[in-house]
Amino acid sequence: MNLLLRRRKFVSLGLTLFALSVTHPCPVAVAANFSDMNLSLTDGFVIPGYQALAADLSALSVNTRHYCVAPHADKLKLLKHAYVKAMITWQHIRIIRVGPIMRNARDARVQFWPDKRGTAARQIRRALGNKDLKLLSPDGLTGKSVALQSLSAFEYLMSTSPSKPFSCGLMLAISEFQATLARDVLREWQQSGGFRDTILSAGKDNPIFVNNAAPAAAFLKSIAAMLDIVIRQKLEAPLGKDINHAFPRSAESWRTEQSRRNISANLDALARMFEIPGGFSTALSNRKSKALADSIVRELRTVSQKISKLAMPLSQAVVNAETRPAVEQIIGDLKDIRILIRESVVNTLGLPIGFNSLDGD
Repeated sequence: MNLLLRRRKFVSLGLTLFALSVTHPCPVAVAANFSDMNLSLTDGFVIPGYQALAADLSALSVNTRHYCVAPHADKLKLLKHAYVKAMITWQHIRIIRVGPIMRNARDARVQFWPDKRGTAARQIRRALGNKDLKLLSPDGLTGKSVALQSLSAFEYLMSTSPSKPFSCGLMLAISEFQATLARDVLREWQQSGGFRDTILSAGKDNPIFVNNAAPAAAFLKSIAAMLDIVIRQKLEAPLGKDINHAFPRSAESWRTEQSRRNISANLDALARMFEIPGGFSTALSNRKSKALADSIVRELRTVSQKISKLAMPLSQAVVNAETRPAVEQIIGDLKDIRILIRESVVNTLGLPIGFNSLDGD
């Protein structure tokens, strides 16, 4: 009951801040100019994020090649470090759900998860059994199932049979596929006439964004969608309805015990999108809602720290009677933040974001 009262108090405070901030609301989004925000988020968050992803996935490919040439425990340690770094970088930029990464299911090709039917494991085992050398050739994974292409498949191989020749060859093929994919996405953002230009030229002649509020709304929708993913897929799914119906292997990256770090990276990135100069906090402050912006950033950072401080990996925490309440509290905190974003931020800025398949409790 104390937790419920605390949540209600937090939401009530946020909605009070919202009410005070919209004494003179902007009636329609197009009445505000979001060009500066679009530029700040694109050049200050999105493009640097994809640059980092391209660099880290390239480093993963190099480390995989070094390991496969002469498998050794020390090289495997370096490989695992490169994988973790690349995955964290992906978790930062994966909150962007607009642009080239959404074409041809590229987001799933980077990370095929959740995998409710165990498709990746079955296809990897089949590939290991068949030992089709065509998969290991340059472009051998092009056109193949996302279940064989993604970092989830790489994690499976790295965690089960990394030193076996075909396994290592498949890991190398995956890492090279990923490096190429990341370079392509970055190029499609940066090139002349690319998606950066599409965002910055929002207006009546733009086929995707009819006004400069539309890209800002797309970025805000990405934030809301990422919160939904963290709540529903990353936390509630493994937690289950009770300790006897928990699903620890539904936790993201459970084989490498990286679930908590992934979620913390997601939340830190959401906070960054708010506090980056010219970002959502700036826009809210310009509408006399600085307290609302500060509250959201503070809560995102606080929940990120709570997740990092869980006493054990998430896959273990959901089946432990002492740690389950902490996971439940984290979910409650995130739902509070989601309300503030979907109601207070949306209405203060006049940016309708609609709904998606993960909406609701």
